[in-house]
Amino acid sequence: MKSFILIPLILCFKVAVGQPNKIKDTLVVVNIPYAPASLQVSKDTSAMAYIEVGDRDQIAFQKLYPGSYTVILLRGTQRVEVLKSIFIQDTMSVVFKANNVGPCLYDHPPGYVTKCPFGDSDSIIPVIYGLPSPQDRKDAADKKVKLAGCTVDPCGPKFYCTKHQVLF
Repeated sequence: MKSFILIPLILCFKVAVGQPNKIKDTLVVVNIPYAPASLQVSKDTSAMAYIEVGDRDQIAFQKLYPGSYTVILLRGTQRVEVLKSIFIQDTMSVVFKANNVGPCLYDHPPGYVTKCPFGDSDSIIPVIYGLPSPQDRKDAADKKVKLAGCTVDPCGPKFYCTKHQVLF
């Protein structure tokens, strides 16, 4: 189970970071050009929340105090760029909504030669999502498949390297 909520968000068009946008309503929509990634919502230099990218995700804040907030795109734990800056004049509730409009980085083209990020191709097994069948459980015990949990993610890793213990 995830210990915190993650989400990456990107705008169709980037907003200049110099002067934050003043928001008037309580919905901030961000379009994500690819997945997976993470979005961090920060006030000043303090991270307030992380959101995991899915097909359509959102995070709600019941009471945001006046000030400048930034939405930052992360890849893993690395900061990629500031996607949006907003300025809140009065205490208000705000919903950040993420729309994944781009491709999944785990999608592979036809004829793709399966290799883990470390170059190994001999220790690769498929990843299975959803409720496993008895056969899936047996195959997992025999290290023929990797069970990835009951939550089906359309942009989840498709393969697992048993040698390097990495999903990709």
